[in-house]
Amino acid sequence: MGSGVGDRAIAATPQEVMAQLDAASTRKDVKAVMQFYSADFSNSDGLNATSLAKSLTQLWQQYPNLTYRTEVKSATPVASGVQVETMTYVTGQQERNGQQWTIESTLRTRQKLQGDRIVRQDILAEQTVLKLGEKPPTVKVNLPESVQVGQKFNFEAIVQEPVGDDFLMGTIVSETVQPTLFASQKTMQIEFPSIAELLSDRELSRPASTPPNVQRLKLQRLRAGGFFKQGQAAKIPETRWISAVLARHDAGVTITTQRLRVVNKSEVNRTASLPNL
Repeated sequence: MGSGVGDRAIAATPQEVMAQLDAASTRKDVKAVMQFYSADFSNSDGLNATSLAKSLTQLWQQYPNLTYRTEVKSATPVASGVQVETMTYVTGQQERNGQQWTIESTLRTRQKLQGDRIVRQDILAEQTVLKLGEKPPTVKVNLPESVQVGQKFNFEAIVQEPVGDDFLMGTIVSETVQPTLFASQKTMQIEFPSIAELLSDRELSRPASTPPNVQRLKLQRLRAGGFFKQGQAAKIPETRWISAVLARHDAGVTITTQRLRVVNKSEVNRTASLPNL
């Protein structure tokens, strides 16, 4: 594979554009990747060409061996370009403090291409699964891709293996998706309950100080085999990442993050679902 400029010179169809973009992303060549984005690029998360390049650089510093594969699901001619719906699969590993994490991510997007440059990108659905340990739990998540403003919705994150007498621990994290999150990616710090807390089912007092670049995830013992919650969407359109962190004692941790779009009524259920990871 040649330079980014050379790659662009032979791009003709959306399939070829996405294949070359995958290749540049897999080799972590930010300059070559950005050759496929217009200087006026924008996306539904508020990123532009500059902030996208910065977020990719930070992501690849954290996960230096990600592999990208994109499937073009449809390509429709529109005014001054082509509207393309794609499914992108990202896999990789990361070592933190001597521990190996694995990552699997699925991203479904709608993009407008002018020639071989992406000028607009809307993220329709997203799911990411991080796993740590020898036997991280298999987790099935039930969450709608989109809900109407103000609507109630169910969120379930269910461990598929029998729990038996083992300790199951977890927490839920909900964050609004905004450009500042991409510009300040944090290191996760998972805080397990102590043996005394597990046995007494009572939380003990601990120092709460957390460095600004660390996201503290404090786990609690769960009585059921996962989470079964009901939420209510905001009264205005927004996008949230909802994460379930689930761990078995001395076995492993699974963090499943899924995107929830809070939209106006006309947009609900306009698109198909992600495949299960």
